[in-house]
This record gives sequence, structure tokens and C-alpha cells, in this order.
Amino acid sequence: MFRGTSTLQKIIELARATFTPKPSLISSSSKAVSVYKPHPADLETLRSEMDHLTLENLGLKSLNNERDINMPSFFVGKPKITCYTLHECENFAIAIFVFPWAGEIPLHDHPKMTVFSKLLYGKLKVRAFNWLPMKYQSDVIPPDPQDGKPKHARLAQLVQNDIITPQTLTRIAYPDYANVHSFSALQPSAMFDILSPPYHDHDRPITYFKEISINNLDDQEEELDDDDEEGEENEEEDDEDDFDENGVKLEKYWLHPDFQDDFVCEEGYLPKES
Repeated sequence: MFRGTSTLQKIIELARATFTPKPSLISSSSKAVSVYKPHPADLETLRSEMDHLTLENLGLKSLNNERDINMPSFFVGKPKITCYTLHECENFAIAIFVFPWAGEIPLHDHPKMTVFSKLLYGKLKVRAFNWLPMKYQSDVIPPDPQDGKPKHARLAQLVQNDIITPQTLTRIAYPDYANVHSFSALQPSAMFDILSPPYHDHDRPITYFKEISINNLDDQEEELDDDDEEGEENEEEDDEDDFDENGVKLEKYWLHPDFQDDFVCEEGYLPKES
């Protein structure tokens, strides 16, 4: 496996110190499933160190090929994403995801996982969601946008809709915040990720989603209402979970599980020595 530089080795050691379970920080749920919660100070130390990551201090050059860099995606199908695994153990995995022009990692979740992301070069659009509490989940599920049939959709709030560059500080997706997200390349890009714990087929399987704005559905329903009733309904629907910490109303979406059959993420290989 790629050994990298002292910078990469320092990141690995910090991740090991952060994500290796300490008995005093393991909590048990009612189902007796242990959940490890790293100390906030350890998370912040790791985030701060990742803020300084570059291709150069990782001992790498651009990971995009000539076609990725010089040609927008006019070919048929979705552009392939390449994943270079730098380190993997029981408690965490480190990888670099490489995006060609218009490359996209579709909306997906991270069950009981914490994810650090730092863009090394390029420009990405990021959309991230929080699941709404169960008391706000509706029994009325909208039809799937593809086949019109109801699916096991859940309500979520859009909490991030940003464009990131190498100057953007390291982003963290927590088990309970921004845990469902997508990335779309506006330029050829490479993103350094730490996932803890790694995905697991049985305990932590990945699920992909498609989104449909609940606001669009509300607009269709409101067309059938009188103006006065419409105002009353909007007033009733506003509650504290509709706003962020700055008092800005959040957008709600239905997230439908989706197989994403046309999404391809292939494994890349770096030299053992660099």
C-alpha cells in the first residue's frame, strides 16, 4: 500500500488516536450495540491538521488523467470516480476520491459513521442533509420520481448546499449531522477522506438516495387552496425544526432509496513507494 510522506503518516497516527475506542467513551444503546464517540478535542485536532493537506505534502501529483483535465464529459453514461485507498483498519479508512469533469458521487449515507473531507484540488458542489426526527415523518409518502410508485422515503432537511475549493476548511459529517451528502465536480477534483468506522456490508451498509423537494409538493397542493387558508397552513407548519441556528428556514426533501445502477467508483492504485 502507498506509504506516502511524514504528513500522511501523521494523519494516520492522529486518526488512530482519535478513532481507537476508549472504554470510557463507549456508550451502549437500548439494543446493547456499542457506539464509540470520539472526544471533540481529538476531532478538532485531526480536523486542524487536515486543513493543511495538499497534494505536495502527501507526495502526490495530479491524479486526474489527461482526458479528465482537458475534456468535459461528452461521453455516454456517468463519468467514473476513482478511489485510491491509502490506509484501512478496523476503526477507520483513508482514501482519495478523484472526480473527472462532471463526475458525481450521488446522495448517500454513512450509518453511525463520522467522515472528514478535505478537497486537495478542483471545485466541488456539496449537498448535505439531516434526517428529520420521527415525529415529523409523514405517513404520506410521495411517489418515486422514476416509476411513480411509493417507496420507503424519509423526510430530511437540506443543511449544506455549498461549493468547496482547496481553500475550504475540512468538513465533517457526523452520525447526526450532514450524514447524507453528495458531491458534484465543477472541475477535475481530488478529495481526501477519512471514514470512521469504515463501511461494513452487514453493520454499516451504504444506501444511495434520490431527492424530491417537499416544497414542490406543497406548491402543488397550495394551488387548490384559497389565499387565506394557504396563509394559515403555512403558519401552522412553521416550527423550530424548520429553522437553523440563524433563524433561516431550511428546505425539506423526501429522500428515496435508490440503487444508482449507473454510478461507477473504481479502485485506483498508487505506487508502494513515493
